[in-house]
Amino acid sequence: MKDAKAVTTPMVQIHVTKHENDDLLDTEDAKFYQKALGLLLYLVNGTRLHPGNRPCVSDDREARYVLVYRPRMLMHIGAVDRSEVWLRPQTIRSFPPIYECVGAAMQSARFRRCFPAQCLLPRPFFSPCVPLLRLPGVTSFPQRDAMKSPLVAKARPNALHRKRASKPNRDAAESVKTCIMNNNQLNPEGPLEMSKQWSSRSRFQDFSDDDRSNRYSFSDIGRTDESSSSHMLDETQLSWMLEPKSMKKKPVIDFGCVSCNRKCFWWSIGILGASVIIIGLSLVIWTFTPKKHSTPPTVDNYTVALSKALTFLDLQKSGALRSGANTTSWRGSSALLDGQAILNSTAAINLAGGFYDAGDNIKFSFTGAYAMTLLSWSVIEYKAKFQAAAELDHVKNLIKWGTDYLLKTFNSSSVDEIVCQVGMGGGKIPNDHHCWERPEDLDYFNDTRRLGIQVPSGSDLAGEMAAALSAASIVFKDQPLYALKLLTSAEALYAFAKKRPSRYVDSDSLPVSERVFYNSTSFDDEIIWASSWLYFATGNATYLDDATISAIDNSNQAGANAFGAFDWDSKLAGAQLLLTRLRMLQGPGYPYEQALRQYNNETNLVVCAYIPQFEIFHRTKGGLVLINPNATQHLPAAVNAAFLAALYADYLKAADVPAIECGPDMFSPDVLRDFSRSQVDYVLGKNPLNMSYLVGYSDKFPLQPHHRAASFPSDGKRYSCREGWKWRDRDSPNPHVLVGAMVGGPDNYDRFNDTRSSSDQNEPTLAGNAGLVGALVALAAATTGVSKSLDTNFIFAAIPSHMTPPAQSGAP
Repeated sequence: MKDAKAVTTPMVQIHVTKHENDDLLDTEDAKFYQKALGLLLYLVNGTRLHPGNRPCVSDDREARYVLVYRPRMLMHIGAVDRSEVWLRPQTIRSFPPIYECVGAAMQSARFRRCFPAQCLLPRPFFSPCVPLLRLPGVTSFPQRDAMKSPLVAKARPNALHRKRASKPNRDAAESVKTCIMNNNQLNPEGPLEMSKQWSSRSRFQDFSDDDRSNRYSFSDIGRTDESSSSHMLDETQLSWMLEPKSMKKKPVIDFGCVSCNRKCFWWSIGILGASVIIIGLSLVIWTFTPKKHSTPPTVDNYTVALSKALTFLDLQKSGALRSGANTTSWRGSSALLDGQAILNSTAAINLAGGFYDAGDNIKFSFTGAYAMTLLSWSVIEYKAKFQAAAELDHVKNLIKWGTDYLLKTFNSSSVDEIVCQVGMGGGKIPNDHHCWERPEDLDYFNDTRRLGIQVPSGSDLAGEMAAALSAASIVFKDQPLYALKLLTSAEALYAFAKKRPSRYVDSDSLPVSERVFYNSTSFDDEIIWASSWLYFATGNATYLDDATISAIDNSNQAGANAFGAFDWDSKLAGAQLLLTRLRMLQGPGYPYEQALRQYNNETNLVVCAYIPQFEIFHRTKGGLVLINPNATQHLPAAVNAAFLAALYADYLKAADVPAIECGPDMFSPDVLRDFSRSQVDYVLGKNPLNMSYLVGYSDKFPLQPHHRAASFPSDGKRYSCREGWKWRDRDSPNPHVLVGAMVGGPDNYDRFNDTRSSSDQNEPTLAGNAGLVGALVALAAATTGVSKSLDTNFIFAAIPSHMTPPAQSGAP
């Protein structure tokens, strides 16, 4: 091989070429190899890197020198003239690894004066020092200070290694020194020169990991025609083997049975200490930080009043009170002998149970059934609100207490008579209104005033009872057997009502003295009321026919019923609203549409009349609506109107009706709720007297309600009919607070007389409180956790899905 002249300082580019099967080489690898090869070329033949050279992974073969990197296989340094050098790690594993020695040598001045051609700085996983054979045309080693090269200045150990090299070894410098001395002695002219034989043999030759044989040994790579080269290679190899690899021992800490690295030990101690500090600070902060106690959601005033209104119904219970069923200490079991004596009959009937009607001790089936219907309607529409207020079980128990008693008042298998009341309010003295006794003393002073009264006819009475049992059967759908019993009895009562159309007060069996108390004006409204509830409970269209076939005759403008009134006597407004719900949310269509539209229009007229703007009804200066100015009590009618208005507003929202049409004006459903709220607020204390007419609510309420049970002290004594008068007539608050009782209320001028003798203004009633319960639950806010105000579909559970009727002949 002819000698080549020394190369000056040409400008070249170096590219690191990524092998097609290599997925490990990245830009940092390329940068590392470029710097390493550039430094080598400068020290070997004085070649400078081109200023535009960049660390990159490229397939550019136009560069002067190309370094091909294949992980764990081989490193290939070549030039464009295809005179290549292949260095295979498998063939040089027998050489002592001096990777650490190179790192140490780079920090010494000796490295700056000369760079051993046999030592190329490899990647960290190239443990052996890879000898570099002379490139074609390179015959001399440049005699210049390596520090003059900007490449060497930039290629300081931290930059070259990128934290890849191990720590320097003190013995590494001696290994490099031996390597350099042997190299200079064997070949003073410079690095080995590669023979043409090797070049032709290994050009374009590839090596793989599977080729682990010594097919091309290191001696074959360095074999040339000059014997000195082979000899020199052997001497270089021996010089490397003279220095054994010395590993620096890592400091350890011995605990006897366990030893660990000192660095790892101190790191563990630091982490453990930091953990203890963090946990300690957390405990201190948790201990001394003020705790935020979770508070239950605020209960609105209507929900509070609702619970109290239901409590009054508990105080009105008659019969055997189970232990724990009533938390009121001053009420106990009473009237257990009711039904032992029946007027004009020798047969005894067990009539214990039910509710006392008002402040007296009489039980009326007519008003009692009406109260149960209203309670059931409230639960059907607002079941979720009762549940959110924790009153659902309570109100259902009250309803069942009432319906259980109603089932005792007739023979469901063959209805021929109905017990309309227990206890005589008038007539021969002593009677109930003449006497003033505790309910618990009635059996002790038993006499004729506890007679049961049966009537053989009465469509109004039977119709109201059928409505109560039908509505209750919907409430108790979760108790199928009981619901079926209620529904079967309701259908029997309805058949009785239609068979003998009449008012129960017209029956000869009812004493004249008793007809003045609840003298019903008509029975047609009860028939519509009962048939409507039976349709919702059964889905039988026959009942819907009965409810709609006489719609024109049952108009609330015909005069038979007081316009806008809804109470124990007049059910038409309630029945029309109930059927309006059917039209708005179910839509049975033909042949019921015309009658249902009429009911819908009349419902609109009623609720529009409630709006103060139209001045249809008189009002007190304090804002109380007077549905019937001649009535003795005004609050029951007002809260009933509030219940209907709020309920209709919810129907409109459920049907996505944005406004109600009142003549030429349109009103939002919220206007109806505002009216309802104004009437209930009046009851709760927003009135000229600032008095709550709901006993036990707020700080100011009636102290002397006309109520027998609440007026007697708990002294353990029994007081006969006339002995109790002293408790009736004394001018002092009742010994017991009649919690939840809504009294009759003020007169037409907002005046109120809080005396026990004023029964018109200061006596609560079962029916009045039932209407108040409906109004309160309708207005109760959703802050109790209720996401939906109205239960839209529960009432329709028994009604089959509506099917569009077939088109009439001639229709397109």
